[in-house]
Amino acid sequence: MLALLLPAIAAQADDHLQPAMSGKLVALDDNSISVRNDTGARTFRVTRETRIWRGAYVNIHHLHLGDDIDLQYRASASGPVALAIWANTDRWAGTITRVTGTRVEIAMADGLGRATILFDRNTIFNQGEPKNLRVGSFLEVVGLVISKDRMQATRVLHIDPR
Repeated sequence: MLALLLPAIAAQADDHLQPAMSGKLVALDDNSISVRNDTGARTFRVTRETRIWRGAYVNIHHLHLGDDIDLQYRASASGPVALAIWANTDRWAGTITRVTGTRVEIAMADGLGRATILFDRNTIFNQGEPKNLRVGSFLEVVGLVISKDRMQATRVLHIDPR
């Protein structure tokens, strides 16, 4: 998923690139964030070159304590430096059960119920277009998770008319 959302990270990669880390944002200030997961908390420097995605490219002040964070970083002598940060981003898929204007409802493919997917003029369609959103079609999207059952779609990856 990370490569889909921020292809520019490949241009920033070097021999010191570390595996991605995921967790909850537990602290932040003007030039660092701390992320906690099952292995503990870790602090990362954030620079002008750090790309931060939270539904759109934003600065560090748009992050919120408790955000679900995925990040890519590199080691440096002064500690780990975040290259890219994704906040509350996920990939959802399911069968469209309702279409109304700029939103659709889907039955989640993982069987976890229904979810509402919101679209706006900034939503990018890799495949298809808004007129292809029909009840019964399979939909796969990436976007900003607003709640456990609501997402603002950033990118439509796949529409499969069934």
